[in-house]
Amino acid sequence: FRPLHTCSRRTQSRSLLVRNLPTATSSLRVDVYTTIMSDANINNTAPIKWAQRSDSLYLTIALPDVKDETINLEDQTLKFKGTSGDKSYEVNIEFFKKVDAKDSTYKVLPRSIQMHVMKHEEDREEFWPRLLKDKALEKNQVKIDWDRYVDEDEEDEGFDTSALEG
Repeated sequence: FRPLHTCSRRTQSRSLLVRNLPTATSSLRVDVYTTIMSDANINNTAPIKWAQRSDSLYLTIALPDVKDETINLEDQTLKFKGTSGDKSYEVNIEFFKKVDAKDSTYKVLPRSIQMHVMKHEEDREEFWPRLLKDKALEKNQVKIDWDRYVDEDEEDEGFDTSALEG
């Protein structure tokens, strides 16, 4: 019995299990093949960059030519799903503190998705130490947007949001 297809290390073990079965039926082969192929369709985590001012956050989901996007911004969370190229991507994050989803805006651009997220009224004058509530996730999912970064004591004005207009 030969493997169903060449696959990653993660799915190779499943192929080996099927190969070593003495009397694998065709339905079992189909079930294992379906499981392996569904693993190939796992959503990738979209790369996020962020910067902040005392009253707002600027998020960039750095994916070109996003299609079939779904963006759900709530007061504590951001959920995004979409495709870029032939791959599916998603973002599921919980913010460090509350945001104001009603006054926030976003725009899907050819090279990225830009979001101007307003901080909740209680935290408008405060810089956050990080974007996410979970420190461990922050290290793997989020990078600082150095093009928009300013130190807390050097803040003179808000973000340039002209890309989000019209």
